[in-house]
Amino acid sequence: MSGNLYEGKNMLTVGTILRDRREYLGVTIEDVISHTKLKKEIIEEIEADRLSQFDNQVFLTGYLKIYAQYLGLKTDRVLAIYRRSTNNPTQEVNTQGDYQQIKRKEKFNWKNLVAPRYLIGLASILLLSVIGYFLYIQISAFYSPPLLEITNAPTDRSTVNSDIITIAGKTDDNSIVTIKNVQLELSETNTFNSRLQLTPGENRIMIKASKQSNSVNSTQEIFTIFYQPIEEEPEVIEPSIDENTQFSGNVELLLDSTIEIVADEEKLDTETLIVGDIVDFSFKNSLRITSDTLNSLSATIDEQEFQLIRDTVTQELVLVCEVNESVLTCQDGEQSSN
Repeated sequence: MSGNLYEGKNMLTVGTILRDRREYLGVTIEDVISHTKLKKEIIEEIEADRLSQFDNQVFLTGYLKIYAQYLGLKTDRVLAIYRRSTNNPTQEVNTQGDYQQIKRKEKFNWKNLVAPRYLIGLASILLLSVIGYFLYIQISAFYSPPLLEITNAPTDRSTVNSDIITIAGKTDDNSIVTIKNVQLELSETNTFNSRLQLTPGENRIMIKASKQSNSVNSTQEIFTIFYQPIEEEPEVIEPSIDENTQFSGNVELLLDSTIEIVADEEKLDTETLIVGDIVDFSFKNSLRITSDTLNSLSATIDEQEFQLIRDTVTQELVLVCEVNESVLTCQDGEQSSN
């Protein structure tokens, strides 16, 4: 029924209004006691609408005023509902409209609700959150690997022709950088620049950054560089042409054989030779030696031995040599220069 003290079977009374407001705000009876200093029995009697238990109406009015102020309600409207209900408790009075006006117009006073213990708890939670975040940052910084950024280095698995390469980069504060287990010197801005000597072939280079306080966690960069030296072409020395270049040598006369030597188209005298004699000769342009021996025979020219080759037609052993631009070439393929 509109404008009635009843909602269903329950009368809308001062106690109902205060209790519903408290429960709506999520406030416990202990919170009310802490802020208003009202006794628990008083609060329970008021919310149960056992107002007849109070002998002194002045005190009761004060209790209702304190309780309504704490819950953010206008005290004059709450007291108006109370007075109407006490003037004619058996008659339906139009307190529903007053209660709806209270719900629409009254704003909850948060200052009354904020207790010192809530402030202390909130401050404690905030402080613990700040401390926890700080510890998280410190622990993360301790266990996380340091920065290692390479700003200048040859490409991995590239081939270079120089035996010196330059590797540069930067790292974090309080860090150590090593290349091939050799510690590098860092600048004030934590940068490094190092020249590295390569060996021919494959060079495996490991760059490692670790923290001074925790060397377990580290950051590594590994490069493989191939050093291939530039092959210099050997200098070709052209032999000087000397028209006076002369070759000299000798040959030994063997048993049961004759020998003929023609040096520069001039035949040497070998008819008076006997077995075991050594014939010396010299020439500038050409040499021809022939022998009818059945054994092998060789001639020495400028301390180099040349084997005579048997002619398939005459069955003689023959050695033919020519000089071309100071280079001696004999028929067995050997060459010599003077």
